[in-house]
Amino acid sequence: MSEAIERERLRAALPPGHGYRRRRAQVGGRLLDLAISARQAALGLGRELDVTGSEQPLRGVLVLGIYGPRGEEPIGEAVRQLRRSRHEVRVVLGALGPPAPGLEAETLFSGMEGGKFANLNRLAEAAAPLAADWLLVLDDDVALSRRFLDRLVHAAEALRFDLAQPALSRASHAAWEVNRRRPDLARQTGLVEIGPALLISRRAWRELTPFPEAGMGWGLCLHWAALAESRGWRLGVIDAVPIRHESRPPAEGYGREAAAEAAIDLLGSREHLTHEEAGRTLATYSGLP
Repeated sequence: MSEAIERERLRAALPPGHGYRRRRAQVGGRLLDLAISARQAALGLGRELDVTGSEQPLRGVLVLGIYGPRGEEPIGEAVRQLRRSRHEVRVVLGALGPPAPGLEAETLFSGMEGGKFANLNRLAEAAAPLAADWLLVLDDDVALSRRFLDRLVHAAEALRFDLAQPALSRASHAAWEVNRRRPDLARQTGLVEIGPALLISRRAWRELTPFPEAGMGWGLCLHWAALAESRGWRLGVIDAVPIRHESRPPAEGYGREAAAEAAIDLLGSREHLTHEEAGRTLATYSGLP
């Protein structure tokens, strides 16, 4: 097989579009989100997570994130939301510019210049990640739902997920359709995305890090999915714990083609799932086991 044909085969494993939601699609998505929220409320899914989660032992959760100037306000609000958790939360952030007002204590490095995962590696090297039970990797352009962290950690543990993704609202920008919110509690899936928010167990973190530093992380989720399959890890999307990723177009601030080429290089040297395999829903849960 020629190199050109092989690269096209690898490119076909990536999502065919960027997942950008235009204004009309976002309006329709918000209406669908309201309907999903009403159904989940009628089923008492949030209440179920809260009641049973209150009996869960306290966990250590390390939150890692990189923010730029436009992300200071959203990530600041996310940090305030995370601080309300009953769990023991440590927040370690890196800034692309100077530390944001109010986030100086959480901002370990400023003026960072690497790609997302190169910067996350620098944070992790200084943050003792294996001291935590769970690691939450967070982008700077998401809005978290009510009681986000307590519900997410409880659902992940109850369903034995090693990588758990809060579902993206139907109005969110999202490259993978499987990660958009659906009207159940959760689903076991073939793939979780590398962002905009991902909860990772300590044992998975130990094997997945350090992250590859080339590019912007495109294709990494396909490699992680293959590793999970070979190691017997369970991946899942928590539909009853949605987040909004609606404020900025995806891939803003860096070149899409360069990111895609770096993804092809990454997939060419690592085991990975195909696009069709990654988009599977393996099981659906209407409640906790």
